[in-house]
Amino acid sequence: MASPYLPDPEDVEDLLMTLEKAFEVRFVQSDADKVSTVGDLFEVLQAKMGTTSHRRQRCLSAVTFYRLKKAVAAATGIEVGPRTAISDVFPARALASRIKALGDQTGLRLPPVPYAADQSFLFLVGIASCLTAFYLGVTTTAGLVALLLGLGAFGVLRFAEFPRSMTQHDFGALARETAFFNYGRLARETGTLSNVDLWNALEFMIRKDGLFDGTFDRETRLV
Repeated sequence: MASPYLPDPEDVEDLLMTLEKAFEVRFVQSDADKVSTVGDLFEVLQAKMGTTSHRRQRCLSAVTFYRLKKAVAAATGIEVGPRTAISDVFPARALASRIKALGDQTGLRLPPVPYAADQSFLFLVGIASCLTAFYLGVTTTAGLVALLLGLGAFGVLRFAEFPRSMTQHDFGALARETAFFNYGRLARETGTLSNVDLWNALEFMIRKDGLFDGTFDRETRLV
């Protein structure tokens, strides 16, 4: 069932930018002029990617998983499976740096690690303190204290490791989402240019961006 309302144009523009990175394509104005529905967007991507209805040669999620598995084994000596919990391999306090290193090792764009609640709190403290300092004046005692508090909060954010977690709990889920984030590159490298894979990747990206509150299909309007 299609969404009963049209998404914000800025949200659609953000989605197109996300798709450009994931699919390694470039949208021009003539492409945008063709897009009124999700189906139109899919057809534009089909033309740019050169996908077909033929049976896919390789599973992109599996290709991605084995790349991640090899990198994890090289970095930690641990052999992981699709159901291996990420928290069993990477400690929560060093999760962000470990995932970044994993991306560097594989050359793939991995899903971002969400900020911890403590980080969000410190960021707000830093912003509020710095604004207070400039309002009061840094030459005043209260202003100087506020400035030091703000700089201290940002310093902790910069240098401290915070316990964090990912929405992808195991390496199978991480591989699946990583395959979507790198669809264009992986599809061309493996020759797996399938309409089914392309639709699955597009559907994932639309859901990730929260473009619609409910369900959507190819007839759902974007503009």
